[in-house]
Amino acid sequence: MKEGRKLVVAFFGGLIKAQEKWLNKKSAEGWRLVKSGIMTYTFERCEPDEYQYAVDYVGSKAFDEAQEYHDFLESLGYKVLYKNINPTYTLLRVRFRPFKKKPWVPVTNLDAYNRELLIVERKTEEGEFRLHTSGEDIKNYYLELIAPYAFLLVLFGGLGIVTMNIFTGAVAALFLIPIIIYLCEINKVKKLEKTEEI
Repeated sequence: MKEGRKLVVAFFGGLIKAQEKWLNKKSAEGWRLVKSGIMTYTFERCEPDEYQYAVDYVGSKAFDEAQEYHDFLESLGYKVLYKNINPTYTLLRVRFRPFKKKPWVPVTNLDAYNRELLIVERKTEEGEFRLHTSGEDIKNYYLELIAPYAFLLVLFGGLGIVTMNIFTGAVAALFLIPIIIYLCEINKVKKLEKTEEI
């Protein structure tokens, strides 16, 4: 690999804020993201804190809607990379996402499969880099993040009850963790709205 470049293997899954913090930490150390793979990130040297990153979930959007949003962000001067949420690579993969706005439209690796996240980069400016700024927008975004976990909770919880399998029930309980985290974030936003800090 060229000097001044490095490849890092990392996986964050649905931990979007953790991924965002990690990317901003890399920027503070003088590394700029230039490419993302299934479980890899390629960085090149830059000035420390030269760039800021935000990560946005677009897995609930139709591919054309996500692409339109991607293009809109680029038109604002941001660099935008797609990133997967699942660590899988397959050819001709087809999936239905029942939590999408159009659940009957399949997702394939030719369009939105393994493109559930947008990593957005900008030159460092004063203040936090946020893509969602109004209280209502932030709450709706967190509800979109909750939807896949709620679906999996119901699916695995139902399977655990029907099959009377404790392991399946335990897996279902794990999906409560991100749901609770995002519900707490929604609650924080509601409190900030009351004090008009958003």
